[in-house]
Amino acid sequence: MFQVPAAKVTPPAVPPEHIRRPALEAALDRGADRALTLVCAPPGSGKTSLLAAWVAATGGPPTAWVRLEPEDTDPRRLWVGVLAAVTTLPGVPPSSRLHRLVVSRATVELDFLGELLDGLAALPEGVRLVLDDVQHLDRPASRHGLEMLVRSPPPGLRLVLSGRRDPALPLPRLRLEERLHEVRTEQLLFTRPEAAALLDRAGLRLTRPQVDALHERTGGWVAGLRLATMSLRGHPDPDRFLAEFSGDERPVADYLVDEVLTGLAAGQRETLRRVSVARTVPAGLAVELAGREDAVDVLDDLVRSTGLVTGTGAPGAEYRVAELLRSHLVADLGRHGPELVARTHRRAACWWSAQGRPVEALAHAREVGDAAFLADLLEQWAPRLVGVGELDALDRAAAALDADAGAEPWAASTVAHVQARQGRPPEVRAALRRARRAGRPPAGSDAAAFRTATERLVGLRRARGASPEEVAEATDPALAALVHVGRGTARLVGEEGRGAVP
Repeated sequence: MFQVPAAKVTPPAVPPEHIRRPALEAALDRGADRALTLVCAPPGSGKTSLLAAWVAATGGPPTAWVRLEPEDTDPRRLWVGVLAAVTTLPGVPPSSRLHRLVVSRATVELDFLGELLDGLAALPEGVRLVLDDVQHLDRPASRHGLEMLVRSPPPGLRLVLSGRRDPALPLPRLRLEERLHEVRTEQLLFTRPEAAALLDRAGLRLTRPQVDALHERTGGWVAGLRLATMSLRGHPDPDRFLAEFSGDERPVADYLVDEVLTGLAAGQRETLRRVSVARTVPAGLAVELAGREDAVDVLDDLVRSTGLVTGTGAPGAEYRVAELLRSHLVADLGRHGPELVARTHRRAACWWSAQGRPVEALAHAREVGDAAFLADLLEQWAPRLVGVGELDALDRAAAALDADAGAEPWAASTVAHVQARQGRPPEVRAALRRARRAGRPPAGSDAAAFRTATERLVGLRRARGASPEEVAEATDPALAALVHVGRGTARLVGEEGRGAVP
């Protein structure tokens, strides 16, 4: 029969750089009375190190550990490994029927599984059975015995499964019956103090802002933090490294391709690639960007099975792709051609604009590389953004315009608002001069009302009654509010003509 290497059935040593996580170890302890404990997270989340440290801690029952491999999808190999791990425990007496059990060379019979359950139930003390990398059990025959263990667990057996995606077991039913204990991706992400401890253990002495930047960039993903430490050692300029660190860095990209993306179906990879241009992906935007009606189903499956995508808000409402993976996918999308990237950002900008979300719309519009398109969105949303104080978004949008588009009345008036907020009178006057040189907007148009309101708000036009330029003020509530505030400001400031624009 199959030979079982000792390393396969021996709990791994805790790595010297491992950061103990008492809260997570305590969370594992709390699952002692459940039929199944499931630790599920993407590659590089620290699952094996966490379980190894937990097993090594004193006070737990004897632990049989099996490191699963792709060939263990053969149920004969699986149960030979389980028997080897269990029968080496000191708590299994020589008289136990487990020592006499033999896995058939042909197939795993129900009689064998029944005897295994009986043998585990007859042990004088409880045992823990940890199956690591359970994602390799991808055949129904290899999972049948696990279902029996979960359905009718022997007294004293603590079953712990760890893997990159959910095993094909009746998890919803176990969850409903409160027989499932779970540790998921969001719990395994390193906190900022844990990230600082990991960097310190690696011999890196980073400042608090540098640690914060790395933690934000990696999202607390353990593999990302470790890969960053490898590149940071001896780097002459940590700040520059942190500013440029992304999922397209060679070590990170290689890991993501080999360990994360290779295991996904082609449709899943393409959906992730298309939605990656957005940091937050509402369900409707996912459908728009992916170009497939089942995009939400694809993302939901990735949320449940991999942890590569997390859901935010109500179920199915919004999604986020892990940041390092997202930045890798954006770069990969770019390798398919800049036109594809531009089209994808344009679709995102139009979708956000249609939802009344101008900050997000302008952020995507800046990436399109089409100044006229960006100027059109700026014209549509500038009054509202000025009214609610979102001047940073306007500043970034205006800075992305070329000289011709930046001289348009809407753009120049918008820049004036931004410069006024920053206390730069000369720049305000320069922006409004550019607006004047661009020509006078039609009387009664929104552009004329916006420019008049801008000049009044910055003290460059005296307060008169409603001018013909402001007839259209009611066409947009935000613009109407700016017009009224501009009149009031001009009346308060008084001193007609002070600072008038030449």
